Amino acid sequence: MTEMEIQRKNFDQEMATWRTSVTMDKFIELKKMYLDAGVQIYAFKPQVFDKNKSLEEIDYGFRVGKALGVSHITLEHPEDDEHTQLLGEMALKHKIYAPITDMNNKRLFCGIRLLNNRNIML
Repeated sequence: MTEMEIQRKNFDQEMATWRTSVTMDKFIELKKMYLDAGVQIYAFKPQVFDKNKSLEEIDYGFRVGKALGVSHITLEHPEDDEHTQLLGEMALKHKIYAPITDMNNKRLFCGIRLLNNRNIML
């Protein structure tokens, strides 16, 4: 492994530890600051929905969204129907919509079973 890869791996581990232990207080403060300025945050795109992230990190992304008061969390299509299903289940659990974008136009459709999850939007 190169030095840069080692540093990236260490950083990812540090971030995972932080994400699973941080309180939502600062995010609640951020929401209040925006609301006081007359701005409502309706969508949020955390960088924690990759297949290599733990369930705790994915949950963190949704908890931050809730703390910010969003109704939608946006994400890239993970090109894996099982992971997409997991994200949909997490969205349902947190009562947040999860629109999926396909910025690379690699895949137009997910598995048919995803159509039954009302929190997934394509």
